[in-house]
Amino acid sequence: SYELDRREIQVEWQYATEPGGQGFLVVVDGPLRQPFSDYMEMSEANAEYDTHTVQSCSLLHNIPKDKRMSFHDTHKMYSRLEAMKVAKEQALVREQAAEYIQDGRDIPPELMHKYKKTIQMKLDPGGRQRAARERERQRLEQQQQQQPPQGQQQGQQQGQQPQQPQQQQAPCPGGTAPPPPPPHPSQQ
Repeated sequence: SYELDRREIQVEWQYATEPGGQGFLVVVDGPLRQPFSDYMEMSEANAEYDTHTVQSCSLLHNIPKDKRMSFHDTHKMYSRLEAMKVAKEQALVREQAAEYIQDGRDIPPELMHKYKKTIQMKLDPGGRQRAARERERQRLEQQQQQQPPQGQQQGQQQGQQPQQPQQQQAPCPGGTAPPPPPPHPSQQ
């Protein structure tokens, strides 16, 4: 094995097919097998791809491209990290969808729903925390609305009449506010 442009490749000797013929070096780069000279020139000449090995690795490669699941998200902008997360999830979902198609079954809508939920969580991990805080805030608001104000609870517990709310009056134009009304006789 050799490393070339940060890719691991193998270089093999290809023996001549005819007696007395000349052999040559061949590069194996993943599924690509190509004469060394063509590979170094970055030419597609004499390139052979081992499609059998690639196809046996994935059901997806057995499905025609027009039948494969599509996500219609080419207009979306992702950071590099987000793009990798999205690509990984899409590959997993495409593989699952290919399984359904291979078996002659329809792709269940839940598959896409699950994908969208997973992507939302991976791209917005704080979203779950925000949603949980919002649910807790709403729960506390509902509790407060269902309970009577604190003053009424304490007075009722001691056998007293509930307190009448005091009215607040706006200050007078002269600058001094009138005195508060006297307490109700039942509160004395």
